[in-house]
Amino acid sequence: MPRSGSTWAFNAARRLLELSGTALQAAWIADYRPEDPAPVHLVKAHKPEEVTFTPDIVLTTRRRPEACLASLIRMGWLKNEPEAIRRSWAWHHRLYAHWQARSDLEIAYDEITGAPEAALDRLAAVLDLSLPPGATAAVAAELAALQAPGTGHYDPVTLLHPGHRGGRQQGAVTPAAILQIVDGLARPGELPEV
Repeated sequence: MPRSGSTWAFNAARRLLELSGTALQAAWIADYRPEDPAPVHLVKAHKPEEVTFTPDIVLTTRRRPEACLASLIRMGWLKNEPEAIRRSWAWHHRLYAHWQARSDLEIAYDEITGAPEAALDRLAAVLDLSLPPGATAAVAAELAALQAPGTGHYDPVTLLHPGHRGGRQQGAVTPAAILQIVDGLARPGELPEV
């Protein structure tokens, strides 16, 4: 899900796989090369229609939808207009239902921010990785220290965008304001699957 910790999950899987000695291609879906000979392909995607292959493992992240939408506005990827927010709210719930039904591991945003080592342990187990002692603690520290690029496009290795890591809240809409705008709209479980 966009702005739910999915880039953290991508980088967590990438680093755990690298530490295990696994050769891999790690890419955003638009940069993905299916012909790459690496035995493992780690591909980050949000839109189901962009995924033209059947993944062996699907990793998902979960964050309160109003927090995701507030973050999209902060990033400048969603207009701070009621109708745009309502459309994005419905899209977000359909997208979540699609991926949640296919997920092999779902990591909550609160776990990413509050218990990253536990999330990394669960991720390593789903990926069936044998790691040296202390690996998840080292990866948690490394992920916490990742820096988004200052300007330009996203980083092709980490997939971080300029402004990707929180902190800039001036002029941003709050999750509570999002909930007021979408009041009365369908909640999770009330929308049809994509």
